[in-house]
Amino acid sequence: WSTRIDRGIATCSQFENSLGQAPGEEPMTLDDHVAYAYEALNALAYDLGVPRGTGQTPYEFIDSFPRPLRKLKKDAHELTRLYVQSAYSRQPLHPADEQALRKFWVAYNQARRRVLR
Repeated sequence: WSTRIDRGIATCSQFENSLGQAPGEEPMTLDDHVAYAYEALNALAYDLGVPRGTGQTPYEFIDSFPRPLRKLKKDAHELTRLYVQSAYSRQPLHPADEQALRKFWVAYNQARRRVLR
């Protein structure tokens, strides 16, 4: 797979790690950070031509992840778990889950650099 996407038109290029918020910005909850990161993941898949399908669950989406993002899959799967817990469960996220979110952003930025030009 040698798809390269122009940075100027890629939807994923507008996402940055939200954990490093600028001073003065309204603070986000951990749930907000997870939802934003999941949105970034969806944008990257969309840019690669494999968007999350209508009616496709988050776990079905992650299982059909494109080959160029295979190095991101482990961290994306953990992000998906956090997203499902946050969006569909009564069980709250724990502050320790922020570490998994940090790992996701590192892997996401590496994967994104490989596909953007």
